[in-house]
Amino acid sequence: MSIEHEAAAPQPVIDATQVEFVQTGGVRPQREQRSETRVVSVFRLAKLVGSGEELCLIRNISAHGVKLEVFSPKTVGETVAVDFGDGIARPGEVRWVGDDCIGLSFGEAINVAETLASVTAPGDRRARRLRLLREVAAALRFQRALSDCQLIDISQGGAKIRSQALLEPVNRVSLEIVGLGKLDGSIRWVRDGHAGVAFAPTLPYRQLARWIASAPVPAAAGADA
Repeated sequence: MSIEHEAAAPQPVIDATQVEFVQTGGVRPQREQRSETRVVSVFRLAKLVGSGEELCLIRNISAHGVKLEVFSPKTVGETVAVDFGDGIARPGEVRWVGDDCIGLSFGEAINVAETLASVTAPGDRRARRLRLLREVAAALRFQRALSDCQLIDISQGGAKIRSQALLEPVNRVSLEIVGLGKLDGSIRWVRDGHAGVAFAPTLPYRQLARWIASAPVPAAAGADA
């Protein structure tokens, strides 16, 4: 099912549990796949995967499609995938675009209840799982010294960096990233020239989403933090 874009003028209310709008434009009776036609309104974060990775906000979802608030331009007919936080990229096609939102039609039906169990709310500590690959130059401030480092990936809760600084877990540091400013935090782990930084406070999701949408797309994927 494709998620239909709301019209500007008032329209008759149609219970989404009673009919299913199929891709041919027709409808099926309630007795056919009633559970699959239900549209659930939510306010949760997900990862949108296309030419790069970016944050998106789920507005409503059904077994056959999802309405997403996005932070970069999309076009009708474009193919992207959605990761709801479980590491599975579910492909779909953009069916409509408008008001900073898109309607995405899934290639295969999903189990809505199982999918929503993986989805986190903005600000939820579990949103740290939604790590986004962005390899850009950054600066690391540690013990009053400023040194160059490379950002590998980032989430609301932290980042993975590549650095030659002699870091240890619990060290207080700050990252300076063009477009995001100074991000205070502490070292959580160090391994093979890489380190994990936990932000305190966490990044607001809209700030991170807008930065991701404008930051360069990495040429190669980095390892998971």
